[in-house]
Amino acid sequence: MTSGLMGNFDDNSTNDLQLKNGTILHHEKTERHIFEFGMTWAVEANQSAFWYPRGKGYFDYSHLNYTPKFLEDADKGKVTSAQQFCGSEEEECIFDLVFTGNETIANHTKHLGKVSRERDKTLVNHAPNISGPKKINITANTTSTYWLYASDDGTFTYKVLDGHPYANTTMQANGDAILTLFLKENNPVNITVTVVDNFGEQATPYQPTIVFCSNCSRRGTCDFGDYLDDDRTTYTFKYASCKCGPYWDGPDCEFDKDGCATHPCSPLRNCTDIPADIHLISGIGYNCSECPKGFISTNDGRCEDINECNANNGVCSQICNNTYGSYTCSCFQGFQKPDDSDICQDINECANTVNECDQMCNNTIGGYNCGCYIGHGDVKQRGILPRNVTILTVVIQQVA
Repeated sequence: MTSGLMGNFDDNSTNDLQLKNGTILHHEKTERHIFEFGMTWAVEANQSAFWYPRGKGYFDYSHLNYTPKFLEDADKGKVTSAQQFCGSEEEECIFDLVFTGNETIANHTKHLGKVSRERDKTLVNHAPNISGPKKINITANTTSTYWLYASDDGTFTYKVLDGHPYANTTMQANGDAILTLFLKENNPVNITVTVVDNFGEQATPYQPTIVFCSNCSRRGTCDFGDYLDDDRTTYTFKYASCKCGPYWDGPDCEFDKDGCATHPCSPLRNCTDIPADIHLISGIGYNCSECPKGFISTNDGRCEDINECNANNGVCSQICNNTYGSYTCSCFQGFQKPDDSDICQDINECANTVNECDQMCNNTIGGYNCGCYIGHGDVKQRGILPRNVTILTVVIQQVA
């Protein structure tokens, strides 16, 4: 335990006047008693640890016979008069006025006393504290409020640093405050708030992380737990992502969601996106075109090939061949159709070289017959006769 001239550092004021030998003085602590107690702790010549200039020593700097003046021994009338001039609590001013009689000196002493007491208060003053949420969520063009909490051993006020116009505090009766924020722009800002006590001492500034949401163009909701990858992001300012409605897309839900992006229409059908404003009303985000010619829509929305040959033989006169999305017409053997018509016409094999007759050719519907001149009936036909080809013997009689 620390002990000595300055007392015992044990939070017990009754044992502070303790002599070197351990004796505790319990008598009234007048100014004279305090002085006499202090002199008992005076350093003796053989105890001095000071270094003295050449030719000087302990006794040149020690005045053991000096006795100061004590206010308790002064004239009571002077003391009363000084108390009226200085104030009953201004002991230093009263002392100087009683023993000097100079009011100027007394006033100066009074001023120094006030300065000293204010300094003492500052020395024992504790800085205030301020706290609040670590993260603040703010939506553009929307007022946000959060509670701040402060404590101090005296009075205090809240102060928004840097004078930001978009932030202010309203102190409550219990010392807490409401922090009000309103942001229009999405440029990064810092919110810093402190507390200043009645001695001008400031708390360590409170600076939360701001998570800003653009309001998602009013087409979605803010997700303050998920941050956008934005180049403007700082340690204390971040951008919240948006959960867009079913009809919108984009970081700020600013784009019409493409209803055709997932290819909802069946093959062969074209998809047309429906604007989001109409999508919102109708609940339909896209339109599928009709099936192309040659196809029919099924109950499940597919385009199925129509077999045109099942209805009126596809308007073909002879053979109908169904194809994917269409059909073709063809003819039996011995028939052909012009390029601009589906009507099959008989081929006159006798009019071209397709017949295999050696002498006479007789065209028929879908075929032809070969014949011989008189006297040539036994001549064999060359090659294989085509379908419906018969041997015909023709007798030519000369008319006289």
